[in-house]
Amino acid sequence: MPSRRNQRQPSDAIEEGSQSQHTREDDVDEEEDLDAMEEDAPRRSSKKVTAKGKIAKSTRRKRESSRRDDADSDNEDGVSQEVVSVSAPIDIENFENQPLLKTDLARIGGMSNDWDNVIGKMKETVFPIMNDVSAGVAEASLGSDGEPALKELAKLDIVMRELLDTRAELNAHKDALDAIQHAVAVGDNITDIVERYNEDVTARVEKWRGMTSRQKYGKDAEYIKMKQLVFEVLHDEAMPPVIEMIPKEDGDDDDDDDDVVVGGSTQQVNCPLTLTILVNPMTSTVCGHSFSATSIKEYLGGNRSAKKKCPATGCNKMFGTSDLQEDKALEKKVKAWERRERRKAAEAGSDDDAASEVIE
Repeated sequence: MPSRRNQRQPSDAIEEGSQSQHTREDDVDEEEDLDAMEEDAPRRSSKKVTAKGKIAKSTRRKRESSRRDDADSDNEDGVSQEVVSVSAPIDIENFENQPLLKTDLARIGGMSNDWDNVIGKMKETVFPIMNDVSAGVAEASLGSDGEPALKELAKLDIVMRELLDTRAELNAHKDALDAIQHAVAVGDNITDIVERYNEDVTARVEKWRGMTSRQKYGKDAEYIKMKQLVFEVLHDEAMPPVIEMIPKEDGDDDDDDDDVVVGGSTQQVNCPLTLTILVNPMTSTVCGHSFSATSIKEYLGGNRSAKKKCPATGCNKMFGTSDLQEDKALEKKVKAWERRERRKAAEAGSDDDAASEVIE
């Protein structure tokens, strides 16, 4: 039989066990007290919760939350796992192009207008510059050493043709977009817009390149205008049709000669009313005749809405002050004509002096 001394436990162990026992007893007592408080509460006030009751419920919630946290911590990563749904990937290679809708018409029209704006800028800026430069070089060729200037004129003619080629390509882009826009408007199912656009542009450009020089430039208004300015500087007579000034090539059929071709005309620098040199010329948008600003305004009177017969000989058109426009291009022509006349007069004077010296 073991002695009582051997059965006796160490004091430290007794104290630790006593403390843990007291802790468990306190927890049990606390729960029993809380349960008793809830049972003793009157039923009529069951919907009300005392301050202690609230604390008790809060304590329970904390304990339950703690248990859930402990359970979650048992996961391998220690983090709650979430389920993420993943949609099927899009097969881009087999994703078909969608057809154009009528709601796309405005966008296509906007792109067409962009090309048209570029073409308009060429007409407003590039071609007038070419006209001025060509006329200036033509005047320079009238001097004693005009051969270099004539060579430059030939180069300018090539540049002008290249500009017209560029304009044709710009028109090809615009016309291709217009064709697509029309097709969508009438209900065509278009899913290959890129291919269709590129093919149409290429076809139009190739068609232009396959034309002869006469076919491309012979009747072009901008080309005719430049040639007219140069011809007026170099010659006193009316300019023949531009198409006749371009050598004939293979592909120029004889049938082309059957077309009505209007030749050049001698630029009138005199006002039909005053019969003197045009001053600040204004041109009628109705008939195209030009007059000095002061004389035509006096003729038409102060009433802008009133219209009178054109005073140019043989013209029966009616127009008013509102139909007149300032003609800066014609004003430049008049000044260039005056310079040429002064040069001719100076040269004629020099020739007369030389002849007089010979006679003497």
